This record gives sequence, structure tokens and C-alpha cells, in this order.
Amino acid sequence: MVIKSWANLNFSTTIKYFKLHFISFKLSKQETDRFKVLLDYIGFDKKKDELWVLKIDKHLKAYLLNNKFPLLFEKDNCIFPTVIAAKTFEGYYSEAMVDQGAKPHILNGADLMAPGILSIDLKDSSNIVVIKSEDGAVLAVGRLVKDFIDSLNRKHGKVAENIHYLNDKLYRLLALRRGS
Repeated sequence: MVIKSWANLNFSTTIKYFKLHFISFKLSKQETDRFKVLLDYIGFDKKKDELWVLKIDKHLKAYLLNNKFPLLFEKDNCIFPTVIAAKTFEGYYSEAMVDQGAKPHILNGADLMAPGILSIDLKDSSNIVVIKSEDGAVLAVGRLVKDFIDSLNRKHGKVAENIHYLNDKLYRLLALRRGS
């Protein structure tokens, strides 16, 4: 089945074995305040912008700017930027640049390993890391593991868990939503 428009989706549609059961609604001003720091960082205008939530399943929600642009997602009560919006938050989250050898593995969902890291810019604000290729393209969003400093020093072991990557199921769903 080829889906060309978001409007053509039924309440329950399968896209490549990904079952969609979702509800989309606008967040109230009080609920939007939960994201105040992040929204202020990107210049969210309360007068003209709205934040919508797309409930995908009981463990996954996406937050859409003006019901179109997939800004953030929540997985297991932790908020992450989407791969689509990661450049919007440039400078806010930690960033890791990986070599060409690590790129295909990251794009297949592999975790970020120390040997593939060319450079890493750590921020104190969060344990979230945006994973980029040498040309600056965003590949994935991950969560730093507890002992990531040891892994970096030894240049061996896992540094971050790959949570969301380019062309994964969430990306395809959000890209489809964005195109509607």
C-alpha cells in the first residue's frame, strides 16, 4: 500500500509492519510549559505557535510544532529531539561526530561506540546526544550510558544508546506526518 497523503490514513493503518493507533491534539498552555526551556531555546512564540501531541502508543508520543513539524518525542518518560528537528536545537544537546566507518552501523540502529567517535562536545544540561556524520548531517539521537566517560577514555565500549535514527520507523511516521 502506498500512502501519498496523511489525510488518506485510516485510524488504524499499517506502514511496513508499523501499526498506527494514534490521537493528535493541541497541548494546553499549562502542558506546553513543561517544555518551556526547550521551546524558549528555539524561539517558540506563544501567540502564533502551538504544540500538538501525537500519541503513537502507550510508551511513545511525538510533539509537533503547529501540528506539522516533529520537534520532540517522548519515549518511556524521557524527552528527545527528533532527528528531523535536531539541527533546531544545535548547541543545546551534546553532539558526537562519527567517522565514515560508524555511519552505516548508526543508520542501522547500532549504539554509539567509542572507536567510531571523531569528536564529542558534551553539555552539562542533559544525557542526550545528537550523533552527526563528518559533513554535519544528523544521523541519530541517543542517550549517554552511565559509564560513557570510561569508554571514551579507553576508546573502547558503548558511549550512547541509539534511541532514534534516520529512516527508522518513527522517522518514517513523522516524515509522513510532516508531508501532509
